[in-house]
Amino acid sequence: MPKPKPDWDPEDWLKRCAWCGKVIPPNREVIGVKTRLHAEAFRLVKPGTIQPLHLPKASKTVAIIVVALDSPAKREGVDAVFQVCSDACGIALQTALREEGISPGLSTSA
Repeated sequence: MPKPKPDWDPEDWLKRCAWCGKVIPPNREVIGVKTRLHAEAFRLVKPGTIQPLHLPKASKTVAIIVVALDSPAKREGVDAVFQVCSDACGIALQTALREEGISPGLSTSA
């Protein structure tokens, strides 16, 4: 019997808002919510991947993009980024992250 298809598809999440899950149209500006991870947490994930991050207090799982070790973002001190479609989603995500004890920052990217 074939294994069921997993619900988590990293490639699909490259096209979606981490907070609301809506598909972001191609060539549309997105907002990146940057964050640093504790060294222990960073060792648990594979750099250069998209991972699910469960936020228990928000009862939500969001997509976190773990930066590659040789990326410009990593050289700037960023460990991970959340891609969101709007300021409203960015603010909601930042609020949820803070409630979980994660300190995010907000920046616009193309």
